[in-house]
Amino acid sequence: MRADEDTLEDLVAAAQAGDHRAWLELLERFDGMVHGVARSFRLQDADVADVVQNTWLSAFEKLGALREPDRFGGWLRAIARNECRDTCVRAGRERPVDEVAAGEDPRPGPETLAVRAETALAVRAAVATLPHPNRVLVEHLFFAVPSDYARVAQETGIPVGGIGPTRARVLAALRARMARSGYEPGTALAEAG
Repeated sequence: MRADEDTLEDLVAAAQAGDHRAWLELLERFDGMVHGVARSFRLQDADVADVVQNTWLSAFEKLGALREPDRFGGWLRAIARNECRDTCVRAGRERPVDEVAAGEDPRPGPETLAVRAETALAVRAAVATLPHPNRVLVEHLFFAVPSDYARVAQETGIPVGGIGPTRARVLAALRARMARSGYEPGTALAEAG
């Protein structure tokens, strides 16, 4: 029987038995589909090539476990999709080498540090203008060693149940004061702080 006349079941069975010619015929018949699956994930060309190679390697290694040879195409498609998903997950966790190798220092530069320091001073100055209980509340919640609400309530005279709402009002007032001073959300100064 000629290769182009072999049924899919015959080719898979022959490939499972170690027939190199049958494996090459399967590869020829289904390689376009594997490439199509990889391209449907909108991967970069190098990733498509990796997915195709890994798909065929995995199929070769697992071919003996395929129980329904007539489902080879769907089985191979599932392997390719899994390889694509794995590649997408890895890409989300990896940082491209050229970003790191481009000489970028991951530490903030002097301009960023200066802006952060200026912003911190502006925030401290705005907090200093708050009435005593509100100032103590902000200092305890954001600047001091973390303390529990009972201690904050004791030192500020604000009931424990009122700390959350008071905190929200004080922070809104601070945001408004900072915005009037030019530290609006979205500006370079606000984002650096």
